[in-house]
Amino acid sequence: MTVFRYMSFEEFNDFKIGKTLVNHTDHSKEHCTNSKGFCFLDECDHSPESAYEFLSGIVSDDVCVRFEVDDELLTMAYGTYADPFGNNWNDNMTIDEYCCESYNNKDFKMLDYRCVNAFEPC
Repeated sequence: MTVFRYMSFEEFNDFKIGKTLVNHTDHSKEHCTNSKGFCFLDECDHSPESAYEFLSGIVSDDVCVRFEVDDELLTMAYGTYADPFGNNWNDNMTIDEYCCESYNNKDFKMLDYRCVNAFEPC
């Protein structure tokens, strides 16, 4: 499946050099989600551009990376976000997301990436 993730330059550089990234954070303790670790969105459900509308201010938005990955390496989860397309401030939407507690460039094939902040080099 094709997924994408917004991330920091530090995470991006660690991924590129082959480190296995590890994150055991249980996001349900602070947010309306059941995700643990790193979160990804399925490109079939959302484009990176449309997802940025509801992820902005929540995710590190230095780089957006698209990956090809075996769906067995991901756990399906959900996340509730402010609905940027709603009519009221309090409008929410719950979406499918995918998570894992570790990943690396052997299992996640990077398809492409783009810098979100045009003032920083990728």
